[in-house]
Amino acid sequence: MTDRQQNTFRMFLAVKGVYNKNRELIAGYAPLKVAFDDFLARVDAIQQESTDTETDTAGSFDQKLQIKEAMAREVSALASGAEAYAHQQGDRQLIAQFDVSFSDLRYTADQLALDEALSVMNAIQGHMTALEAFLITEADIASAREKVEAFQDHLEKAGALSSRSATSTGNMKMLFKEARDLLYLRIDLLMDRLQLKEPALYNVYTHSRGIKDLGASRTEGLESSVA
Repeated sequence: MTDRQQNTFRMFLAVKGVYNKNRELIAGYAPLKVAFDDFLARVDAIQQESTDTETDTAGSFDQKLQIKEAMAREVSALASGAEAYAHQQGDRQLIAQFDVSFSDLRYTADQLALDEALSVMNAIQGHMTALEAFLITEADIASAREKVEAFQDHLEKAGALSSRSATSTGNMKMLFKEARDLLYLRIDLLMDRLQLKEPALYNVYTHSRGIKDLGASRTEGLESSVA
């Protein structure tokens, strides 16, 4: 949620609290009960959407760091041995290709880090026999390549998560709009009708609506005079 959405959602939760404490009374006014049911369905959907997205995003970020660090550690270790070989050969181009540190891979942008790691692994592949004398085994290469592929797979999945996040943002905006419309165009108006019949309910409701909805505007809903 954005800061404005969080502010609006606090007001939604205050209204939900009023309903929870006055269920039986509200149930006696069928149109009001239906409006509240529709509103609360949107509130619950907003909460679920927010929880799912925040959990996925946080989990994905932590996992990415672990996978990236594992890749950086193994590929940079291979690059050190391979660079020693390149110096022995006096091959400046190969020296530059293997001049890759842990920090170069760990702290650079994800896609650049992946491209660098793939470049190192491809170069090593072409000198496998010679590199055995520099403490680089086939098992070492296979392990490092596995880490590179794991990071590549994670970035692809993260791209899918990013798309899901964009979809979630659109869903969230729609849910907020629908919830506000239900308040402004139905519940507020019905509560105005109950001001004389149910003054206690009316007062506690208007208090809950007094939490300023900074994310709203009159173009998104006709806010009543008591909101």
